[in-house]
Amino acid sequence: MRSVRRVGLLILISHPVAFFSIATGQDFHEDAWAQLPVQVDASLGSAFDGGEDEWIHPASFYQPPPILRPQPSIVPETPLPPSAASIFNQDQEDPLQGRLRLRLKPLRGIVESLPPTGTTRPATDAGGLLRQPAAYGGVATQRRTPIVHDPRIRGSRVGQLASAGSYWVPARIDLNTPLSNFDSEIVENLQVTKGPYDVRQGPGLNFLAVDLVDSPRFEDMELHGSSRVAYHTNGEQWHGRQTIQGGHDNWGFQLGYTHRTGTDYRTAAGADIPSSFNSRAWDLALGRDLDEDRRVEVHALRLDQTDMEFAGQAFDISALGTNGYEIEYTQLNADFADRIEAEAWYNDTRFVGDTGGAAKRRVLPAYQQLNLSGVTDVFSASTGARVASAWETDNDGVLTAGLDVKYMRQRLDEFVTYTRLGLGFSARSPIPETETVDPGVFLDYATSPSDHWRIMTGVRLDSVSTGVIDDSSRVTDVGTDRLITPANERGTLQDFFRTDDLTRSFTPWAAFVASEYEVNDVVSLTAAAGHSERPPSPTELYAAQPFMFLLQNGLNTVRGDPFLDPERQTQIDAGINVNAGRLRASAHGFYAWMNDYITFENIGTVNLPGNPVAQINLQYVNTELATISGFETRAEYDILPSLMGLATLSYTEGRDLTRNGGFATDSDGIKTPGLPRGTFGGAPLTDHEALPGIVPLESRLGLRLHDPSVAQAWWLEFSTRLVAPQHKIATSLFEASTPGFVVCDVRGAYRFSDQISVIAGVENFTNERFQEHLDFHTVNGLRVLQPGVNFYLGSEVRY
Repeated sequence: MRSVRRVGLLILISHPVAFFSIATGQDFHEDAWAQLPVQVDASLGSAFDGGEDEWIHPASFYQPPPILRPQPSIVPETPLPPSAASIFNQDQEDPLQGRLRLRLKPLRGIVESLPPTGTTRPATDAGGLLRQPAAYGGVATQRRTPIVHDPRIRGSRVGQLASAGSYWVPARIDLNTPLSNFDSEIVENLQVTKGPYDVRQGPGLNFLAVDLVDSPRFEDMELHGSSRVAYHTNGEQWHGRQTIQGGHDNWGFQLGYTHRTGTDYRTAAGADIPSSFNSRAWDLALGRDLDEDRRVEVHALRLDQTDMEFAGQAFDISALGTNGYEIEYTQLNADFADRIEAEAWYNDTRFVGDTGGAAKRRVLPAYQQLNLSGVTDVFSASTGARVASAWETDNDGVLTAGLDVKYMRQRLDEFVTYTRLGLGFSARSPIPETETVDPGVFLDYATSPSDHWRIMTGVRLDSVSTGVIDDSSRVTDVGTDRLITPANERGTLQDFFRTDDLTRSFTPWAAFVASEYEVNDVVSLTAAAGHSERPPSPTELYAAQPFMFLLQNGLNTVRGDPFLDPERQTQIDAGINVNAGRLRASAHGFYAWMNDYITFENIGTVNLPGNPVAQINLQYVNTELATISGFETRAEYDILPSLMGLATLSYTEGRDLTRNGGFATDSDGIKTPGLPRGTFGGAPLTDHEALPGIVPLESRLGLRLHDPSVAQAWWLEFSTRLVAPQHKIATSLFEASTPGFVVCDVRGAYRFSDQISVIAGVENFTNERFQEHLDFHTVNGLRVLQPGVNFYLGSEVRY
């Protein structure tokens, strides 16, 4: 089977405008396609994959026919013992394949994996894969541009997700995201953990992990390649990729280059939304087997993006560069452990941006009214190492212990000027350069007390230290409120935050227990409970009023609080799964208590002539208790051997139960005890309200017509996405209700031969005029709509 690894190295490289796209070149056999349906790696199987003996439909919505991903001639290696293979969840042909965390099987409805769809569906970055029909319930994305998607897991906000493997953090949480660093072409699998059920990552509340394609192996010395091209009519988006792949029985490499370009897209209302982009990415996977038990893998990626327009954000990105490197060592049958994995990584992102030109001012007329102009300069870097060992125990158990250390540096500079009442103002609103050091240890255990019962449990402890390391003489004239009241003089960060101590230390911990029980051959039950903690991020601690459009209403400045407490989450999950051959279904519910949940307080608004509430100033605050609850259901049914139906339904509700709090903060950052939180914001106040940024009830219905033969040479899919209105909103933050909508798509793919494939489709073919609840939508009615009808066509040639 094809080698896979979890989150690899990324290196961004500026490259001249080339137009070929790198895809995986592989050696094809006449019977390769016939083998695919029966050689499904359990770690990458259907969303309903629960074990080696469980029936998996090869054309599942959750496991699309791998039309563009035939199987290479991997050299079989000595398999693990059956007990180790089943618990580790490895491909028995290659015991060195996969990371330690991949070897624990997904827990249905709680820890889920999205199969590879990047080559058969029109996704751009890794976050775009979460928008596909095969994606998980309870997971939404904010589509900031066609190539930048911000994931939300069961209501989690930006900045709350950790990406596994190499540890990635967003450079600026309102613009780029960890997943936007990964082109969908190099993603083999996405794993989502919906709650505190993964101690190998952390600290955090929910987790995303990305599997990148690993280096291949071949029977003999071989060299292959592939060329791919695709075009989307709405926004004139071109995509090209070129891949070269080669190696022998004990080493291999894959080198790829991807180029994407696009212009403004058009909504169903006929408006052109500024969304241009130019993105170039190189990726490399290089591996060698030192012997039967030891392997070394190196990954690298370089990403360059220029002229990126963000219609619903304060700034556009002029130029962005990301570099990523990782090396991993894996050993089986060591003297003191059955398996050892060690890895080290480094990655960084640097970009510059500005407030754009005429196109930005069409979307944000307040910029025109104020003659506002601004620039931003952002840098973030992450480096660290992780070591883990695993031992087999009785009852087919596996005990894993490990430690990791992470070191992050982040900095955001922002300068803004504007004119008001005939006077010119300027100010600096940075997030000063910070460093964060986080050593952690973890221990987890998986066992099967019986053939029908599986239990997983784990604990983790971190020691997190964070603080400002910026030169105080460099960071002066801090705070955008000086634009409004220049007499309100502030000099340094210490003056702005009214404290001389800008360092914090935290000791977050996590623990969980999860179980899956097979009642019979058809029905199984899942249950889990866990607790985790998340320290506040540098943005939440030290933001000095940068323009960050973090809420739906946009036009926000945000102020950090160096005295924030960590978030603490206690969550329970329960579900039922049915696999009755032709029918596969599941239903899961969850409830989480969020103590000291980090949310926002409205501390003041800016009003302009004819434009009331033109700007909303936000303050990060802890609310004593919030709750997040909901459910996710889905079903697949084989109507005919060549026709399958799909239905999903998901719902999340978040409530702030202590919204009034114990104090109110004014626009100067002064807290007044005894007043309800948000008193100085001018919005209606209640003692409890909905949490902001929670997506409404959503359902998907679909039909897939596919080739019933083993070859699976073609498929055609019709899907409908139905989204309900959202009226549960945070009124104190001027969040607006949004109407429901229905979007219909049709997609298909055809393989003419093992070397030539095509994909095609029409998105939003009814040309629905719609807006997602997370999209930019101001109190005054300004909003950014999603694209109207879009036709796309793509092809791939392998050689």
